[in-house]
Amino acid sequence: MSVERIRPLLWPALVVVGLAIVGCAQASWGASDQGAQLQVSGLGGVSARAAATADVEVAFSAHTERPALLTLVFGIIIALAALLGWWKPFRRNPIGVLVVSAVITAAGVATIVVAAMVIADPAGHLFDAAVNDAIQTPGPLLSPAWGLIATAILAVASVVLAPLTSIRRGRPRETAPG
Repeated sequence: MSVERIRPLLWPALVVVGLAIVGCAQASWGASDQGAQLQVSGLGGVSARAAATADVEVAFSAHTERPALLTLVFGIIIALAALLGWWKPFRRNPIGVLVVSAVITAAGVATIVVAAMVIADPAGHLFDAAVNDAIQTPGPLLSPAWGLIATAILAVASVVLAPLTSIRRGRPRETAPG
């Protein structure tokens, strides 16, 4: 399948990817199966499944970081840039399409960087130093959860799809005889 055939679908797909990144920022980014069985969202919400969950949630909520705020902003940038690229009068300008494609790619790369940092150390980025210093566990306190993994996958999709929007099939050059 050629790029020309899928190009009309790229802009709406990138809008969906941007909005999905926004949604994943609010999902679970860290999960623990130890003790209180915490679930921590990328925006700092904490839920616990064990006994006395209200006390645990309040105690941990006061010490959460919010790494998904950045990915939320990048997701909005991706969605708005894709909407601009999808707008028919804008698509006629090849330089504008190239700029929008570059903006989407840059926001996707930035999202990948944030997601990779959190995947490497979920507790270190989802909780502040007070929690990490107070809780000494033999293994990691949190594991990456589905929202964080989905954010990374969607960011990779934006980086792959965005450059395809600016590829144009060129006309063959005519060469001078001789």
